[in-house]
Amino acid sequence: MKGNVEVNMHKNSLWFIFLTTIICFSNSSKAGMFDDVFRQILYPYEKVNLRFPVSQKPPDSFERFDLDETNRIHLVGWFKATSKPNAPTVLYFHGNGENIAGVLESNKLIQGLMNLDVNIALYDYPSYGLSTGVLNQNSIVNTGLLVLAKTIERFPGSPIVLLGWSLGAAVAIQVAATAPSLPLKSLILISPWNSMRDQTESGLQKMPWILRKSLSGNTKDLINGNEFDSASVAKDISLQTLLIHGKKDQTVEFTLGEALAKEFDPSKIRFISMGDLDHSGVVSDSNVLSEIISFMNAAH
Repeated sequence: MKGNVEVNMHKNSLWFIFLTTIICFSNSSKAGMFDDVFRQILYPYEKVNLRFPVSQKPPDSFERFDLDETNRIHLVGWFKATSKPNAPTVLYFHGNGENIAGVLESNKLIQGLMNLDVNIALYDYPSYGLSTGVLNQNSIVNTGLLVLAKTIERFPGSPIVLLGWSLGAAVAIQVAATAPSLPLKSLILISPWNSMRDQTESGLQKMPWILRKSLSGNTKDLINGNEFDSASVAKDISLQTLLIHGKKDQTVEFTLGEALAKEFDPSKIRFISMGDLDHSGVVSDSNVLSEIISFMNAAH
């Protein structure tokens, strides 16, 4: 996904942002600015929405749905239905550098699935696209559960597949772990981390030494409310799960996905490493799409 702002988490400008933040952080009265910068990196929705404007009217063949989680959170999403009875439904949890317009423009995995006899459910997290509301782990997971219930209602009897990339993989696994009684069929995780703490620590290792020293011991406070600890819930997942990770991924290191795979029940997980792919490459590669299709056919 060339040019996608998912790379906010690792592009060259990142360490300059951290450097500026540390300078400000040295003044304790400005400590809150550090949290603000971290959240802008984790949830760059303003840049995403500017790059990928979401129309009030969905594209042809899609239908819009609106949901209210609270009086402060409103969600907007799109359904695409196939004419095949009892076809599987893929509920996609997007990366932090996408919204639903960006998915249709740049995400070749979803574009590929749209050409098959598969129902598609897309939606935006709070503040992304036309959705509104506060962004943190609780709000994202709770609204994900709400969209899941709506998807089951819209496609009754359809096998539901949860598919997430990067941040979306962290959301998908939390939703799967929170909704074991719902009629889910399988889980697909693309470029996942094992925990936000390890993801953050991995990112800090790429920073200059003075920045790492300044940040030492602050990771727990930094990610407060956004822990996304996938490893802690992996053993609770009873769904057949496919995990795909590119070995050249510099945004979410391959070792983090590998570590997460080891936390699953071995009988439930299939782990595929893509040796020549980076973070964006996995959602642009036809071989990854083929692996997903094969997995879905076997699971259903």
